[in-house]
Amino acid sequence: MKIQDVPEKKNENLIVVIVNIGNFLNFRIEKSVIDYITLVPTVSADKDKPKPKNIIIRFLSKLSRDEFLARTKAKRIETKLSGFKIDGISDRLFINDYLTPMNNILYKNASVAAKQHQFKYVWVRSGNIFVRKDDTTKIL
Repeated sequence: MKIQDVPEKKNENLIVVIVNIGNFLNFRIEKSVIDYITLVPTVSADKDKPKPKNIIIRFLSKLSRDEFLARTKAKRIETKLSGFKIDGISDRLFINDYLTPMNNILYKNASVAAKQHQFKYVWVRSGNIFVRKDDTTKIL
């Protein structure tokens, strides 16, 4: 899982950040369900204004991970926003599946191709990239 646009604070405890994000999503996160959590650098197009590092989190169970993503999606639908404002954490953070750099390139290319061919949907689930032309066509 990748959490983007959380401003970095010196000596910040990432577990506390994740627990607070979980509370916002109505999903209780305990330290015991986290396999690891770390910060990874991001590439910014504007060298003078670097982006904060992404938080990468891996849950011990797929069920916890899937529930966290489901709560994220539900909150997006409820708020009608893709980015969340959480007091004390971020004015606009994003939660998505984490993709390897190669899969991230593949996802971007799939998005461009989908737009060119007038596909309505492109999404990622469990590290797999899916596309769908419209509401009635088969998922590829």
